[in-house]
Formats: sequence, structure tokens, C-alpha cells
Amino acid sequence: MPCLPVYLKSRIIQTKYVEDIEKGIIQPLVAAGISTASYWLSTQERESLIASGEVEQEIRVEYIDIATLHSYTHENTDKFFEALSDCTNYELFEQAAIKKIIEFKWPLLKEFTIKTLLLPYMAFMCTCLYYFNYAYLYRFDEGFVVINYLCITVLAFFSGYFVKLEVKQLMNEGAGYLTSFWNYLDIIPPFALAIFLPLELFGLFDYREAA
Repeated sequence: MPCLPVYLKSRIIQTKYVEDIEKGIIQPLVAAGISTASYWLSTQERESLIASGEVEQEIRVEYIDIATLHSYTHENTDKFFEALSDCTNYELFEQAAIKKIIEFKWPLLKEFTIKTLLLPYMAFMCTCLYYFNYAYLYRFDEGFVVINYLCITVLAFFSGYFVKLEVKQLMNEGAGYLTSFWNYLDIIPPFALAIFLPLELFGLFDYREAA
């Protein structure tokens, strides 16, 4: 798509009104220096974005005039970012319009990633470490039976949770999912644990019988 960089540059525009804004203080926003706005800023909207003060800096206010890409729910947005995720021309990500759209969306995506992936994975790993390095070794001792079953329940929940995420990703990506080495690292541990836990409950690993 050789014409895309040209198009992206052409969609960064200024109106006469914002062209006159040369100094000020950018108000703190969710995404630094980025906000949605109409072409015709009211005085109230302008004050919510840019403040005056004793210490001001030179600024340049511009619009990225590409409809719906700021949205999180529009079909065109989903198609655009799906195509962008498959893009191998990394020079495209140097375009100011692409950078700013990603920066605008990142705060919410960051929160989503932390809540749905990072925190559950940390809890999963901590439970695994505690269970296999301590609770599992003493699972038949008095006082550890309940802890053993509690850990199994927690691990079963997280295994199901991560398997569900990976299966969903597999359905979205199709055969392309199998071409990534990292996907195997993601899907094998929860699947293996999902197989191990029922076997453990049925006593397959009861060392007391072997003794």
C-alpha cells in the first residue's frame, strides 16, 4: 500500500482557528496530548484542552481527520487495526497519524491487558509455584488436605480461563495461530495442567500406594 503513508499525512490538518494556537499548556488527558474534538472548538472545549499560564510552551494543534478510528466499537476500526496487526512494513508505524491513534487507544487497552491478562497470569503463576513447591509435597499431611483441594480448584479455574482465551484466539486466527512459537508456550501449560489435575484427584500420583 504505497499510497497509504501519503494518505495518512494528508489527513493531518489544521483549521484556521487552531492554527492560531501557538502557545499554551496542554491539560492532562487520558492519552497525553490527544483528545477527540470537533473542528469548531468552543471556548469551553478549548480551555479543557489548553490552558494559559505564566510558563507556556510552543504547541501545535492538529486534527487527524480519519472518521471512526478513535472508536472502540465501530466495524471500520476493527478492520483497520486487524489489518495493521498483520502489517510487516514497520515504517508505517512511524507515521504520526498511526502513532497518535495507538497512543489514544493505549490507556484503555493497557487497563484491559492488566486486568484480563497480567493480573490473572501472575495469580496463576503464584498459585502454581506455591502448590507444586510446597502444598503438593505435603498434600496427604494433616492440615494440608483442604489446602490441596483449594489450590486444585484455583488452578482449575485459571486453566479453564487461559484455555478459553487461547481457543478464542485460535478461532480468530485460524491456522495462522499454529505458526507462532509463542502460542505454543501460551496454550501448552494450561492444557497440561487441565489434564494433570483430574488425574491427581483420582489418586494416580498417590505415592503412598507405591510405597
